[in-house]
Amino acid sequence: MNCRRALAAIGLIFLVAAWSSSSAQDLADVWRYSGTISNRETRSEGFIGALSYDGKPVPAKVGQILTPIGEYEFVAEAKLWSVSGWKKTSGLAKSSKSGQNFEAGQESGTHWYKGGWRRGTPGSWLYLPSQQVWVDPHSLNAYAETELKDIAEPGSLMASFLKEAGSQQQADTSSAVFTYELGTSAKGSKSAGERGVLTYNGRPIPAGAGSLKTPIGSFTSASGTLPWEPQGWFPTEEEIKVEDSVASFRQADREHGSYIGRRKAGTPTEWCYIPETKTWSEPERLQ
Repeated sequence: MNCRRALAAIGLIFLVAAWSSSSAQDLADVWRYSGTISNRETRSEGFIGALSYDGKPVPAKVGQILTPIGEYEFVAEAKLWSVSGWKKTSGLAKSSKSGQNFEAGQESGTHWYKGGWRRGTPGSWLYLPSQQVWVDPHSLNAYAETELKDIAEPGSLMASFLKEAGSQQQADTSSAVFTYELGTSAKGSKSAGERGVLTYNGRPIPAGAGSLKTPIGSFTSASGTLPWEPQGWFPTEEEIKVEDSVASFRQADREHGSYIGRRKAGTPTEWCYIPETKTWSEPERLQ
């Protein structure tokens, strides 16, 4: 009997290990956006946004960019109480259509081209509204270093802010860090599927049924059961709108960790909104 139990326990360990390995698999073509709320609930509270692709920061020189996780523009305002770095936005200029065909080797070794969209352009390519350029995401840095070499880099203070915002270190008590990652699992196989991961201070926010508005954007959940189906959090097509109230945020709301209704004046910046239940909640309660 003891032997059977031991074998069962060993089998359970192997199953757990196998599940952990598959759920923690590396993702390819990963877009990552992190928003750090620094010095929260003080007069110096600020927001620092960092955007990267496959671990490499998107060059600030490109100014504006349309990505699979949203539209972003770079704000070079290096002040503690301001919005700095990459800021999520909407309404950026979309590309026109050129009527031309995309041809390998036609422009910069097929890494980028200027002008309207060309028929046959790879679906992974991005549009940079400020330069009216289409570019392979793997060549963003090469494009910035060559075509934008005469544009000055952000100041040293801004650079240090971005480095801090993009780090994987645990946030201190005066900061709140939201991060979103979108990538492809099992790329190149028949089981390839999109995965969206949303975290707060390094811990994932489970993707339950419904939507969520956060300081780094609005998301909706997908719970595909097959490997090639989307799973996790995905950006909504439009930001979730909220209504403000004349009521003030109270100590009782803080102690409870949530409240229902319109947004109260003084609600902490890091609190999130669940539209299905009209609930405002501190992010820790979502984890």
